[in-house]
Amino acid sequence: MKKMKKIIKGGLLICFTWASLSMTSAVFAESHPGYSYESDIGYQNPTWMSKLEDSKRISEVSIPGTHGSMALHGASLLDENLTRNQTMDLSRQLNAGIRYVDMRVRSVNDSFVMHHGMINQKAKFEDVLEDTIQFLRDNPDETILMRLKEEYDAESGSLSFEEIFKRYKNSNYSFFWDPDSVTLSERNNPKLGDIRGKIVLLQNFTASKQYGINYEYLNTQDKFEVGSGPSGMYEKWKAVKTHLLNADNNYKNGVIYLNHFSGTGGVTALINNCYPWFVASGKDSRETGSNSKLIQSNATNDWEDFPRGNGQIFYGGMNTLGTEILQRGGIKHSGIIAADFPGPGLIDSIISLNGIKSNEKEILISQISSESKPLSGQKNRSSQNFKIHDLPTGTKGLKWIIEKDNSSVISFHVMADVSLGKDTVRWENITNGSRTEAYVNSNYYIANPSGATNDFTVKVYAITH
Repeated sequence: MKKMKKIIKGGLLICFTWASLSMTSAVFAESHPGYSYESDIGYQNPTWMSKLEDSKRISEVSIPGTHGSMALHGASLLDENLTRNQTMDLSRQLNAGIRYVDMRVRSVNDSFVMHHGMINQKAKFEDVLEDTIQFLRDNPDETILMRLKEEYDAESGSLSFEEIFKRYKNSNYSFFWDPDSVTLSERNNPKLGDIRGKIVLLQNFTASKQYGINYEYLNTQDKFEVGSGPSGMYEKWKAVKTHLLNADNNYKNGVIYLNHFSGTGGVTALINNCYPWFVASGKDSRETGSNSKLIQSNATNDWEDFPRGNGQIFYGGMNTLGTEILQRGGIKHSGIIAADFPGPGLIDSIISLNGIKSNEKEILISQISSESKPLSGQKNRSSQNFKIHDLPTGTKGLKWIIEKDNSSVISFHVMADVSLGKDTVRWENITNGSRTEAYVNSNYYIANPSGATNDFTVKVYAITH
């Protein structure tokens, strides 16, 4: 890590801030807003950069990003946990507010094929550009920072990496930012006004000239090899947290900070379960709503930031712990955060650091009547099916309103009707005014109501910017 020497400054301040941001969070027993394994995370924020001043430099903007942005596939189901970094496709990432993407390619003849290590990701760089350029056409005030790296050895007989890149760039010239369009001092830290509607290349390859920002210019934390057990996980968290504090303390110095929340146990993950989704979530399985993984049931002062409850200590994931530290208000600037499986809360928390105060609107999207107990012959169901779909642009979540005189004592679950399988719980313990992620489905129903003595009505609102 060439840049890590730069973070020594301000050590006393960092130590003080570290202590003041010590985590004492409750046990995560269900979905956490920082992590999502869904293909649609129920959050949209496609125009947030349009609210920022043209004079802001990249180093002054807190930017949500993804690591291994196209790594959606394994070679088979056997290695999927090891090689997958994302479940959202690129278009959904961009519409959810992601503005840093990590593109890893292999040269094959005269084109780039998307790779994660040796694993072909079933897409080409032209697919990446098609989705990115369409997004920029639809949202011309945004910009996309795109790291480009040669991930795997070129196929024999292929053109050089730079030759292939120039073919793509020349074919889409108007959408690539040209570093020659600004002064020499601004080439590695341009202003937003100069890059709106453009792809800004973070050049992580050797070439005869500068095509974007030199990736080595960034101050980067990328402790991607995570050791086994809670101590290995906690070392990764300390690296993430320290870099957050450095970004917060030094962003006015004109340095772009990049903090990788991502990590893996590598091949040892096949034994110790330290897969990318585990590093992100700290959960006992990859599903969004699964429980945090238990470390031990006896008290200890070790791993002080990991969640505790009832004398037990649980793993904390980089996304879950990171989201909480951002939401606590001690961090004012994060730099770029590159995450695996980011949830809506993590993305929204990063964007909010830019001082974007959105005026929320609530738009009614669904309504359903429920009986006070499960229907006759049903174990869980107390209502007919209802739909949550066609979400308004900019939806950041759902709000649930119970219409009944005693609404404050009523709670219920929401389940999904699965035609050829077991019905699943989507949200647990919904009460009047609850906010949740906005997952779409045409076959939800109210289940297992508690506290109701008569029929009641549930209204579902989309919370938008």
